[in-house]
Amino acid sequence: MTGDELLAKEKSCKKLNLVRILIIPSLVLVIILATIIVWHIKKGDYVIETYLILLFVGPALTFATFAIINAIYWRKANKLYFALEESIFQTVGISEWKYLTALDYAVYVNSRQAVENYDDIKFFKEDESYLPIALSVVRQKQDYKEAFSAFLKDNEYKVLKIYPRVARKIESNLLNTDSFYVAVRYVSPSGRKQVFKDLEITKERLKQLDEDKSILMTKGEYSRYLKEQEKDLLEKRQHAHYRRINQIIDDANKNKEILVSKNDVDEN
Repeated sequence: MTGDELLAKEKSCKKLNLVRILIIPSLVLVIILATIIVWHIKKGDYVIETYLILLFVGPALTFATFAIINAIYWRKANKLYFALEESIFQTVGISEWKYLTALDYAVYVNSRQAVENYDDIKFFKEDESYLPIALSVVRQKQDYKEAFSAFLKDNEYKVLKIYPRVARKIESNLLNTDSFYVAVRYVSPSGRKQVFKDLEITKERLKQLDEDKSILMTKGEYSRYLKEQEKDLLEKRQHAHYRRINQIIDDANKNKEILVSKNDVDEN
């Protein structure tokens, strides 16, 4: 749905809201009149049966009218808001909200002390696949953030009265896109005691862990890693060297054929 279409629907909803607001003074007036009637009935100034009808029917009809219009208004207002969200999703190129909470992974440990001692090093050492997963998640978050940041700078929906509401939701949502969040939990066997701890691992920290392998390795592991890297580098250099030699041989063979053909022509 385009911005103009949403604007037309918003104007219709605004008119209904105006009617809803205008009913409120009428409702107050009916309540005041009912109060006056009750006062007169207690004094015995009027016939009770007649004014009892007015006392109950008047407020009942007003309340019913207000309730119906109020329900219609909120139904249309919510429908309009969700239509705006859906239009924004289509504009940005996503299917739904993501990263609404600061939670990407949950870990359960077996003691309170384990929760207190748990950190990002412990998390990534538990499973080698966790670091690539975290890096991938943060890259996806950055793409998500860039798309919404560009949208917030310039879009056709800013003219809508309900736009600030969805803009605040986007800004709040983007607060969770710069880090990888791990929830560390301990629950006692009885379930009565629970200890919680949340780790925020920033994209800068993830980059550091990815580039400096020594942080997540023991000295022995890091030494073996360096040897493997040196071995891989040597093999790559050897392959490159052999490719150059083969290329020289191939070029020489091609030139040899050209030279032989040229000599044959000169002799003739």
